[in-house]
Amino acid sequence: MEGRKVQKVGLKTLAVSLPKRWVRMVGIKHGDLIMFDIRPDNSLVLRPSDMAQRKETELSEVIYSDLCDRPNLLERVIIGSYIFGTDTIRIVSSRRIGGSCIETTRRIAHRLMGMGIVQETANEMVLQCSIDPTKFPIDILIRRLYVIVSTMHRDAIHALLNFNVDLAKEVIDRENEANMVYWLILRLLAWMQRERRSMLNMNIENPFQILGLWTISHYLERMGDWIQDMAELVLTLEPHSKSIDKGELEKISELSDIAYNICYLAIQSLYKRDLKLANSVIDDYKKKLEKSEMILPRNEVECSLEHIRFAIRRIGELGAEIAENIIDESVGSQNEVCEIKEKE
Repeated sequence: MEGRKVQKVGLKTLAVSLPKRWVRMVGIKHGDLIMFDIRPDNSLVLRPSDMAQRKETELSEVIYSDLCDRPNLLERVIIGSYIFGTDTIRIVSSRRIGGSCIETTRRIAHRLMGMGIVQETANEMVLQCSIDPTKFPIDILIRRLYVIVSTMHRDAIHALLNFNVDLAKEVIDRENEANMVYWLILRLLAWMQRERRSMLNMNIENPFQILGLWTISHYLERMGDWIQDMAELVLTLEPHSKSIDKGELEKISELSDIAYNICYLAIQSLYKRDLKLANSVIDDYKKKLEKSEMILPRNEVECSLEHIRFAIRRIGELGAEIAENIIDESVGSQNEVCEIKEKE
């Protein structure tokens, strides 16, 4: 955030100059009209007149179910269309829509936040999204995704230490919730990319930040995938619980604590914009996890335990990559370590 001094113009008029970066980004020229809104907290929001008057274009897409003849293709196309920002998705067929297509559409509609089936005939299904992007601050959604993933992480390790099958199954089920939030984040970021005026309302200074948030949310989603793998391995290990050395489980728990802390501090550095903290996160990963001991498995049980250790290392690595992304993205704006200066 930067400040500008109020200048006196004439006898009664006060004026503030516009930031050069913002002027260039939105393309303001001499003589253009600037619109402003006074918010309930008395803050002022400025927009070029064309942005204030322009209406968002509703996006519609047709998916031909006859051509989605490969496993999981229809599901992935629907998800991709949702992320792109499509408001209405029509699934059509030259003949009666097959039962598997109907089941897939209904199942995935329940996993996409704000998406519902509004019309269904023998050869057409219509999905409509009711999401209002302005009601979902992107920083809160990313924090929500982290909370889901970090809770999954803690529960997966607790399930392993106690061979709690029910808790492991809860972790597996919760991965769907993580995906739901992740897909919504991607949809909002895609919307901001198209509707640049929305960046101002979301406290996004430049398009490069959108890329950074996209990458960070992807890393968090990948953590959820690795944690799901860990929980599934708990189910396979439970029948062998009595033969597994408790000392080995404690070592895995200690390794998990390191990875968990790396991810926690990475997210803290994101919201504090703390480059020094982000740098320490990267160093912690390299010192404590990157070269941690690997064990050559001798049997199926040891293979599963080593897979869990590998997943933990990968989670820590993703936390370090989040921290590295924060440094890369922060150097383009004012921070405690450096600043960008434009030549006059």
